[in-house]
Amino acid sequence: MAHDPLQSITTLISRLRGENGCPWDRKQTPQTMSRYVVEEAHELVEAISGGEPDAVREELGDILFLIFFVAYLYGEAGIFDIEAVAETNVEKMTRRHPHVFGEKAELDSADAVRQQWNDIKLAEKKGASSSASGPTASKMDLLDAVPASLPALMRAYLISERAERSGLMAETDEEILAAADREWAALRDGLKADGLGDGTDKERSAKERSELMGRFLFRLVRAGRRAGIHPESALETAIAGVVNGLKEDLAERSENRPENRSGKRSGKRP
Repeated sequence: MAHDPLQSITTLISRLRGENGCPWDRKQTPQTMSRYVVEEAHELVEAISGGEPDAVREELGDILFLIFFVAYLYGEAGIFDIEAVAETNVEKMTRRHPHVFGEKAELDSADAVRQQWNDIKLAEKKGASSSASGPTASKMDLLDAVPASLPALMRAYLISERAERSGLMAETDEEILAAADREWAALRDGLKADGLGDGTDKERSAKERSELMGRFLFRLVRAGRRAGIHPESALETAIAGVVNGLKEDLAERSENRPENRSGKRSGKRP
């Protein structure tokens, strides 16, 4: 029989969780494993950004192990196993791509596919909702499905996307930009007055500036999304540029230190 590497992962986890296994692995729960899923996901993103295939392969393996591990924990409790996870995902992906697997007409753009995906997801949420009924409840479920633990820029991107696609936000591009201009002007004025006030007034002023900045950033996220710019990626690129620039400055300063210069030293103290 051919070697099955995926089955090997399950066998490995079974050994780790067994009576003579690893004390650390045996004490884990789905809740304690959550943090490692987040950490490994960030490491995978960094590996992909770095463009190193070997690093990506290794980080994908770590994510794969965690998926199997968490599923194994639920399997031990008799709730579901990794096979059920795979079956559920295949059914979901098939259902969300009727233009490929169904009789629905082909879609000619990525935007059309995303709109169809959102419509199907909205219909699923509406059908699954038991605590409330009607379109309002299903749209609320769609917004609630965006994890609160996501980085703020990414969460803003997803919430604005879902809100616009479901008709909850309907401003034009010009209206979004005009609102961003107004909020930036108010924020700028507040920042200029940073030193004014004391005690409670100053604390209230800081809170107001924070709220203004939050609204301004949300507007920028919406405007950027409509222009095809993901705020998280844009900010990561900007941060990388800043860090690289700082490193270059540090390297240049180090090279210009007297003790690092080539040739004879002047004999004078630096």
